[in-house]
Amino acid sequence: MNRFAWSLIFGVSLAARVDAAAGVPVQSFDVDVPAAPMAVRSEGRTLLAYEIHLTNFADETFVLSEVGVRDAATGRALATYAGDALAERVKLVGHASASRAVAPGQRAIVFVEIDLARGDAVGALAHAISFARADGTTRTLTPAPMPLEVADTPVLGPPLRAGPWVAVHD
Repeated sequence: MNRFAWSLIFGVSLAARVDAAAGVPVQSFDVDVPAAPMAVRSEGRTLLAYEIHLTNFADETFVLSEVGVRDAATGRALATYAGDALAERVKLVGHASASRAVAPGQRAIVFVEIDLARGDAVGALAHAISFARADGTTRTLTPAPMPLEVADTPVLGPPLRAGPWVAVHD
């Protein structure tokens, strides 16, 4: 294929990522879930716990405003984190303080924990990640649905019998 054809294909692919409001390409977060969530049962509850890694590839700071998790099949909301509740779940790699502001080149990890209702059969999760740009506009990313790890749900229990045992989670 000649150079002009490759340039045309590249130009068309850039046009697909054009910000409708401004008419220019917009960079944002790279979204990664390093390990697919898998439901576990503990104390009669079914829980999902996983991480969403967000890397800012733009040349401006983004402030996370909301992270929503839905059942991809039904659209039913499973969890929504915003404001202080979101700040408590965000860890900026290399920084001790909690912040929802993610600087250029920085990675934020959002820790998600969902308590599923008994009998819920969720096969895939859909996410909506909203953030504010430096110019005050808000954008929402909706990555592709993420399937759950399919396996028999492990049942967690105490590691040893007899005795006062405690598990601490911070």
